[in-house]
Amino acid sequence: MSAVGIRAEHLRLYVIQPTLLHLGERLFSEAAVRLLIGTAAVESDMGSFLIQEPSRVARGIYQIEPATMQDVLARSQKRHLSVFLRVMDYVNPGFRYEDQLIWNLAFATCCCRLVYYLDPAPLPAPDDIEGLGRYWVEKYNRGGKGTVEKFVNAYREFSQG
Repeated sequence: MSAVGIRAEHLRLYVIQPTLLHLGERLFSEAAVRLLIGTAAVESDMGSFLIQEPSRVARGIYQIEPATMQDVLARSQKRHLSVFLRVMDYVNPGFRYEDQLIWNLAFATCCCRLVYYLDPAPLPAPDDIEGLGRYWVEKYNRGGKGTVEKFVNAYREFSQG
């Protein structure tokens, strides 16, 4: 197996679950946890890549573009102020937000979850990895080169490592 990134179980237990629980029960579910694990797996090989190559635009384990981060923060501030304020708990005010997407795992996790949360479509069932892959393609990778098969393969590679 070629997986060399963050262990999926560590990401789940020590970053994703506590971060989503802090954001509130509306944002926490097993489907959301698995969707974020799959997103990190397919986008960055579970953290093996922290900057998109060669463009250097997308950042962090979820490969979030600064414009996307700004959009989800602005929309959550307008529509879900309590969630936005909980996201701000994770921000280090001494650093640019876009840089924090790279090294602040909790903040990046919040931004990734907001991308999905701000779309009104319900999440697929947590055991439906193909459904989570379709959701990723439609909601997160719009216009990208991602496929359901890539998501499923990445999820399985890193989740079983």
